Amino acid sequence: MRGSQVQILLPAWFKTILIDRSHPLNPFPSCGFVSPQTLVPRSLCYTQVAKHIPVLVMLEQPQSQDFEHKWPKYYQAVLGRPPRPTLLAALERFETPGFAVDLGCGEGRDTVELLRRGWRVLAIDGNREAFDRMLGREDLQNTDNLTTKVAKFQAATWPQTDLINASFTLPFCPPEYFPELWDKIVQSLPPGGRFCGQLFGDRDDWASIPTHTHHTQEQAEKLLEQFEIEMFRVEEEDGKTALQSPKHWHIFHIVARKR
Repeated sequence: MRGSQVQILLPAWFKTILIDRSHPLNPFPSCGFVSPQTLVPRSLCYTQVAKHIPVLVMLEQPQSQDFEHKWPKYYQAVLGRPPRPTLLAALERFETPGFAVDLGCGEGRDTVELLRRGWRVLAIDGNREAFDRMLGREDLQNTDNLTTKVAKFQAATWPQTDLINASFTLPFCPPEYFPELWDKIVQSLPPGGRFCGQLFGDRDDWASIPTHTHHTQEQAEKLLEQFEIEMFRVEEEDGKTALQSPKHWHIFHIVARKR
C-alpha cells in the first residue's frame, strides 16, 4: 500500500465501484468506475463511507441474466460437438449398458452417445426446443430406448437409475431448489450407480448471478460424501462461452460412484 491509499477488497460479485466524479479527492475524474482491486484514496474507501458520508460510493449490484432466450443460439453454437469427457469417463467404468438419466440434455450431444452404446435413456430438459433439435439429429439412433421429458429442475422426477449425467446443467438450477435436486440425484442412484457432470466454483464469473448455484471446492466435495470420487478435476481459466462472450471459468468436473 502506498501513502494514504488502500486496496478495496470486496466479495467476488462486486464488479465495479461507482465513485463521485466531482469529489476533489477522486483520482479518476474522467471515469467514475474502478475495479475492487484499484488503489484509491482512503477517504473514498467503501468501509469508511458509513462514518463520513462525504462522497457518493455506490456498489454495482449483480444483474440477473435471462438465459431462456439464449438457449436456441447455444444449441446452434454447439451443434455437432462431441460428448462431454466426464460422460465418456463414466461410461468406461460400466461393464454393460444400463439405464441413464440425462439431466439438462440440451440438443443431445450426450444422449446420442448413450444411445449409441446401447443405454436406455430418459432425457430431461426444461426447454422444448432442445428436443426439437435432438430428434432432428442425423446421428440419433436406437430411439426405441429413448424417453424424453420437458421439465424444469424443480419439477423434474425420474426413477432409480444406473447413471445420472448432468453436463454443465446443475449451475443453472436456482439456489433455492438445488438442495432438493441434489437429494433426488443421490437417492435415485443405487450403490454402484454413478453421477457425472459439472459444478461451477465460487470464482466463476457467473457466480454473481443470483439465480445460479455455485460452490466452493469444499462445498462441492461435501456434496460427494456418499460417493467414491473417481474424477474431480478443477478447471480455472479465462476463456469464452459457446456464444463467444469472454468469461472466467471455475469448474469442477466430476465422476463419482455411489457407495
